[in-house]
Parts: sequence; structure tokens; C-alpha cells
Amino acid sequence: MKRFVALPLVAGLAACSPTQTADATKLVDAVQKAAVVACKFVPTATTIANIVSAGSATVPGQIADTICAAVSTTSIVQAAVSAPPVVVINGKTIVVEGHFVK
Repeated sequence: MKRFVALPLVAGLAACSPTQTADATKLVDAVQKAAVVACKFVPTATTIANIVSAGSATVPGQIADTICAAVSTTSIVQAAVSAPPVVVINGKTIVVEGHFVK
């Protein structure tokens, strides 16, 4: 299975210690794995970072559930106009990017 590299998240944490950067990479990997299990969707590292920075939970399963809810409830109207799925967390609208897997 193809994984997105966590460079955007890790780049944003460049001032952090190596342990914090490694933790961010582990979080991205854990969320991607949880989302694949839950809804067969691999979110980008940027999507995960944006959700975490908006104040959402930092528990991989909870983040994956938030992402899966967005990609699973994309309406027919949204799909017809090619509007990407979004989540709103603490008033911040976050576009959910990634891809489905079989």
C-alpha cells in the first residue's frame, strides 16, 4: 500500500526536537492506517496536520473517524460539482485530501 510522506507535517515541526518529529511521523502513519481500515481512504499528511492543528483529537482512531465521516458523506451534489469533502473543526474548514484504496 502506498503511503503519503509526512513531509508537510514534519516540515512544520522543523523547530521541534527529533523525538517530536518522529512522533508526528508516527501519528500520520497511524491515522493513515486507521483510515484505511475504517473507510479504505488514505488521507494526506497535510490533511492530518491541519486537523490536529485545528484542535481536534490527537488519537489516531478519532482523527480517522473524522476523516472517514467527511469522505463517506460527500453528497451527490458535492460530487456533481467536484467539491472536495471538508470537515469543520473549531470554526476552521479543512479540505480532506487523499485517495481511496481497494
